[in-house]
Amino acid sequence: MYASSPLANLQTNISDVRHENINLLSFFQFFNNEIIPDFISKRINSVFELEKGINLLIDPNITTCTVYAGSYFYLSWYGLYLMGIFILVFPLIYIKLLPKNSLLNITGIAILNTLYLFFIFDNMFYFSGLSFQLIYPLILRKILKPKKMENTSNGKNYKSITRNSKSSLN
Repeated sequence: MYASSPLANLQTNISDVRHENINLLSFFQFFNNEIIPDFISKRINSVFELEKGINLLIDPNITTCTVYAGSYFYLSWYGLYLMGIFILVFPLIYIKLLPKNSLLNITGIAILNTLYLFFIFDNMFYFSGLSFQLIYPLILRKILKPKKMENTSNGKNYKSITRNSKSSLN
């Protein structure tokens, strides 16, 4: 039921929402309300006096609609395609930005995987409680630098992370 109800809500939106006119405002609302995190888009909506669209639900108690429902609401099938392309391209860009050979790489990919897992239920790019966590590994890569490989007494190489000020983290 948890996996099928978001798909049923998406199908309800596809079946019942009619798009007469897709214009520049629709693209702006799609980008603002589906791609940009909510702590920014809420302020943009208030400046331009716009409201976030409300998806149709099969039951008021089942409130999840998948990552694609809002995209369909704003741009019909074009929104589904654009969101699908964004979902495919975003991890490629994010992984390129992550520091190589670092524990932060693993942390960033774990956060990204969690974000993508919850796409079944809602748009996690918009939900800043999860999407904002993607920024932490990118910020910390500037603060924490990988230390050179050290040869230990047992012959294994270990890598530790140190601050720029040469103090190590425990």
